[in-house]
Amino acid sequence: MKKRIVSIEELSEYLGMPKGTLYHWVSQRRIPFMKLGRSTRFDITEIDSWLSSRTFRPENSQEEALHGHL
Repeated sequence: MKKRIVSIEELSEYLGMPKGTLYHWVSQRRIPFMKLGRSTRFDITEIDSWLSSRTFRPENSQEEALHGHL
């Protein structure tokens, strides 16, 4: 079974980001998180959705595909 809830250390490794940045984002409520007692935890499914919603794609890629310029 794949682990769904991860610690800040695990998320730091997963995203390749410093823990300090993640703690800062948590304090600003910029990243989805949950509190379990005093521990901050992250749902990987929520994090993946959050990342996907922040992914920018080239604006003209769909237009080029319609015109066959790919």
